[in-house]
Amino acid sequence: MIRRLAALLSLSMALSAAAADRYTFHMKVTDGRTALLANPQRDQLKLSPHQLERAAKDRVLLLNEATGAHWTWLMLSWLANKPDAEHLINDRGTAKSTDADLGLIPTAHGTAKLRCYRESCLIRTTVEGRVSSTLLGQDESVEIPLDSDVEISFAPRASTQVTPYEFEVRAVEAGAERQAR
Repeated sequence: MIRRLAALLSLSMALSAAAADRYTFHMKVTDGRTALLANPQRDQLKLSPHQLERAAKDRVLLLNEATGAHWTWLMLSWLANKPDAEHLINDRGTAKSTDADLGLIPTAHGTAKLRCYRESCLIRTTVEGRVSSTLLGQDESVEIPLDSDVEISFAPRASTQVTPYEFEVRAVEAGAERQAR
């Protein structure tokens, strides 16, 4: 009985440690006004009607409904005519290239290129009930639809032939190892 409790406790600790290596968000392109009004803390912004009117003219990438990250809402400028403009983010918000988890790049045909900055990224997107999963290595990228739910998990990449289940098991094991240190 004690062994089972110890195993359950270590699994619980591993799962909580692994959760730090996963976050989700909804991603869409919209106008700045709509994005500002979607901010859960918009009452603290104290925006004037004139500022909201000006923001309505800007196209932005809105990342909201985030879980597993230190942020719940991010608004990034989205210049579709500048495909070399890359936004770097991590679980704390915008990032430098040295601590980024992923990069988001606009494409000419209305999608976003998502680039992995970690050793390995499992990207799951859900659009209109359809789920798609892609396992990326460092500096690999995939195009994803702009109006989608995105889940990102990180774990070391041992092989290119890894199933999502195997990836989840490795993420839990990696979390247990970090917790033990």
